[in-house]
Amino acid sequence: GAYADDDKGTSSGSAYIFKRDGETWSEQTKLLASDGAAYDIFGISVSISGNFAIVGAYQDDDNGSLSGSAYIFTTNDVDPNKWDQVTKLTASDAAASDRFGWSVCISGDYSIVGALGDDDNGSSSGSAYIFKHDGETWSEHVKLIAADGAADDWFGRSVSISGDYAIVGANGDDDNGSYSGSAYIFERDGTGWSEQAKLTASDGATYDYFGYSVSISGSYAIAGANSEDGSHFGSSYIFKRSDDITNPNWYEHAKLTASDGATGDDFGYSVSISSSYAIVGAYGDDDNGSLSGSVYMFGKVLCPSMDVTGDCFVNFFDFAPLADQWLQSVQ
Repeated sequence: GAYADDDKGTSSGSAYIFKRDGETWSEQTKLLASDGAAYDIFGISVSISGNFAIVGAYQDDDNGSLSGSAYIFTTNDVDPNKWDQVTKLTASDAAASDRFGWSVCISGDYSIVGALGDDDNGSSSGSAYIFKHDGETWSEHVKLIAADGAADDWFGRSVSISGDYAIVGANGDDDNGSYSGSAYIFERDGTGWSEQAKLTASDGATYDYFGYSVSISGSYAIAGANSEDGSHFGSSYIFKRSDDITNPNWYEHAKLTASDGATGDDFGYSVSISSSYAIVGAYGDDDNGSLSGSVYMFGKVLCPSMDVTGDCFVNFFDFAPLADQWLQSVQ
């Protein structure tokens, strides 16, 4: 995304698609909103999956100042090197200052758009909207809000969707202190979506901004807390879904920090997770100059097969469930 681009007016914005060809990536096309205008900041959020891409423009004003919108593009049927605008998404209950499009994500036939300024649970409590592709059109499928949402939670600051799960960050939530933050996981069951879990950091504290960034893939989710420790060192937390299908829950699996972290790095400002890897952005890092930024790659460690607790150590706690079963069989 290049939200300050001015092809259609000051800060109207744009987005660029790059394509991989073997070992190289090259620019394929530039995306613009068909109705782009000054200060829409089209490109403030972007996501791509298969032949579809989505671009947010939260300052669009179709439904009032800062009501926001998002645009979906797909590859051209005749020339796959071209991308066409398929539709423009807005919220069915859109209103001024909702900031719909602040965050976006697309995966398969589903897309999710955050509107952190929505006020269903109080001013800037926030919401997120899931849209579904039926083969021809994209239509609003469901609106998500936090069960315990409150004013200034900023639910929808970050969003991600993968398969039957979606995650929404609310970095203004205050369960562990002002702006300690949280994230919510929703599960699709048939045609509906329901809140499955609320995630917070085990060591959450005031102004951590946990949930400023989120990503989900398979059984893993990651949430960034870019202000963690009070001086913007930052951290990120990985959560794992339990294997118990009768009573699924999500638990904190690991806390990630930078090996060379420093004040103002904002490690956790952006995150993404997929398969065995996670990537964390630290835009304030200064290795190449003030605010030059960096990213950190993390890989999942393969633990012993008998490591039941998931801490990569085999000890008493891993055998405790088996001991209980053995005692019951003896009795």
